Amino acid sequence: QHPEAATRDQLTNILFNLIKKPNKLQRKTIMDGYIALAAAAGEARTAEELLPQCWGQMDHKYPERRVLVADSCGLLAPHVSPDLRGSLILSILQQLAADSAALVREAATSNLATLLPLLPNSNKYSAVQSMLLNAVTDLSEEVVRTAMERVVPALVAWVVHTDLLAA
Repeated sequence: QHPEAATRDQLTNILFNLIKKPNKLQRKTIMDGYIALAAAAGEARTAEELLPQCWGQMDHKYPERRVLVADSCGLLAPHVSPDLRGSLILSILQQLAADSAALVREAATSNLATLLPLLPNSNKYSAVQSMLLNAVTDLSEEVVRTAMERVVPALVAWVVHTDLLAA
């Protein structure tokens, strides 16, 4: 809750960049800190101060860092406005779902499943459908498994919830 935005930005940058190539447990620890910050900061500051740290790392040379970006999309989604979920966060996940590293594609696919119930309406159905089709035909068994086990059930629930079938 530092009063200066520049200092807050430096501190969140340090947290996000704490470990060069974070493993799964380290990513969870970093994200726990980010979630605590988001809960304390509110929607506006999460969008203004935390999300920029994420999209600034989308092209990072280490896939572990790009996985951290995908994880942050899923975990920060409840802490931003519904509009940002369907625009910026979904867009980041779309880009990461096309990554050269299977580890990153799997994380993007998994976090799509986390994001789906938080999307406010079905106007992003075609983008989600495209991501799912790419995931189920991916060369990586882990990506395909994640798509089938997590995204398909989440998509069905989302379609029913948003009443897309009635349209």
